[in-house]
Amino acid sequence: MVRVRILPMPPFKKACCDGTLSCYNERMKTCNRCKVDKPLSEFTMRKKTYGDRVGLIPYYMCAVCKKEHEKEQYLIPARQEQIKKTARRSYIKRTYGISLEDYEDLIIAQNSVCAICEKDLSSLSGRELHIDHCHDSGKIRGILCSHCNVGIGNLNDDIDLLYAAIDYLSKEGE
Repeated sequence: MVRVRILPMPPFKKACCDGTLSCYNERMKTCNRCKVDKPLSEFTMRKKTYGDRVGLIPYYMCAVCKKEHEKEQYLIPARQEQIKKTARRSYIKRTYGISLEDYEDLIIAQNSVCAICEKDLSSLSGRELHIDHCHDSGKIRGILCSHCNVGIGNLNDDIDLLYAAIDYLSKEGE
């Protein structure tokens, strides 16, 4: 188990007497963005590893400036695309255990069409593409469009229910 504790900090502008943890938040630090001296309590903390020890140190910007900076960064169109791709990559890895490259290889192996209805996947957005997998074994079966994924999902991936639906649709045409 790794314990996180506040490590001794580099010298900051003097605001307290002895530098103990009891007066830690009274110590001052200059925000690198707004250049204002503020108490450490106005800075968010981040983990820092020193060898085998883990501690908390203040972020280089105060919490207000950090929030503004993150908003500005998110508004940059190129940055938004990077954030979306990173989020997609981590979601696919976390949920299905495959890389984004493996996912793209699956689409190529299916000739960029839905595995069921053969709809062109290149015309669909990322939210309309679904990785179909066995809920028992976790094995990936293919890439589906939203409609096909919802269809087999509503039938609980049950082959007997799928055959019953086919029989029902066949009778409907008679």
